[in-house]
Amino acid sequence: MGYTKQTLWGVSWTVSLQGVTKVLGLAKILVLARFLTPIQFGIFGIASLMLTLLETLTETGVNVFLVQERDDISVHLDSAWIVSIGRGIIISLVLLLFAPLIANFFHSPAATTVILILSIVPFLRGFINPSEVIFQKELQFNKEFYFRTGLLLIDAIIAISLAFITHSVLSIVFGQVFSVFAEVIISFIIFKEKPKFKIHKQYISKIFHRGKWITLAGVFNYFFLNFDDFVVGRLLNATQLGFYQMAYRFSVYPIIQLFDMFAKVTLPVYVKISDDLHRLRRAFIRTLITVILSVIFSLLMWIIAPFAVNIILGSSWISIVPVLRVLLFVAVMRGIFGLTTTLLFALKKQEYVTLVTLINFLAIVVFIFPMVTQYGIIGAAYAVLIGSLIGILPQIYYVLKVLY
Repeated sequence: MGYTKQTLWGVSWTVSLQGVTKVLGLAKILVLARFLTPIQFGIFGIASLMLTLLETLTETGVNVFLVQERDDISVHLDSAWIVSIGRGIIISLVLLLFAPLIANFFHSPAATTVILILSIVPFLRGFINPSEVIFQKELQFNKEFYFRTGLLLIDAIIAISLAFITHSVLSIVFGQVFSVFAEVIISFIIFKEKPKFKIHKQYISKIFHRGKWITLAGVFNYFFLNFDDFVVGRLLNATQLGFYQMAYRFSVYPIIQLFDMFAKVTLPVYVKISDDLHRLRRAFIRTLITVILSVIFSLLMWIIAPFAVNIILGSSWISIVPVLRVLLFVAVMRGIFGLTTTLLFALKKQEYVTLVTLINFLAIVVFIFPMVTQYGIIGAAYAVLIGSLIGILPQIYYVLKVLY
């Protein structure tokens, strides 16, 4: 099977997985929005922000490293597992120790309990079998479909059931905890390649050396994607953060999922054809069709936004419509960023990704504080849009540099 056919075949399975993901995600949001309040969403948003921040700051680039390796990855599994376990323990300890301080920073004492329980997630996640990367490396997207769908069902069923019974924000947390626990168990059952608790200093050093640019890129990308949430949560309140994050879920998140879907399929393909510049250039140009699809989706969503929000979430969420409409344009910009990032990672140009992400982030920082102070959450949306537009220029420059 040629790489074009492999890509299309992989896309078909990945589309199916993303479709299931969106359906289950929509079901969760529908139930939670009916039984939880915006402030509860904001409280979980605070905990989730901190977990994601710590995961980003400690990102080792293990998965990207394993995908980039053209040789047998089995020699690296022990080291990758050790690194992941250590990372998970560190993140959990930080959350446990600083939960009250984090909650006080966001003026939300109720977030303390959520943060403490959420700290279980990174600890468990560290023990996942790194052999999971074989799904992506070997383009086994059909197998990954069934694997990920099962985990999503566990998360959704637990979260929805608990939300219906308790009306508590902890329903979301326990859904994640049980899903990750199941992933650890299943990952050791279905993969023959199992890591052992052995330390190989040379391989660990190689992982960290390769991953340093990925870590920096991840840190800048995190703040590029989440700094607006920090500012809204800090300068406004948990309720406004809940509104803002819900608008994000209905606008930016679906389109990013579309681009991530293509990125997941194209990264290993780009790696395999990276020595053939003409073929690589042609493959990248073909992925630009996703930009057209994202624009069409954004226009349709812009039109039906009031109706969709009212029907799916209820009238208590209708105030997010103006913010949602601005973020739809942000979604297209961030989708393009995802396409260029995948290409640069495949060519091991992590330093380019880091620089581009830093420029994006700094552009947002310049505008977001005065705009949030003056205009609230819609000001945050416009600040992110301006920053994303500025960030397009260096992306174009580096893509042209590596392809021509």
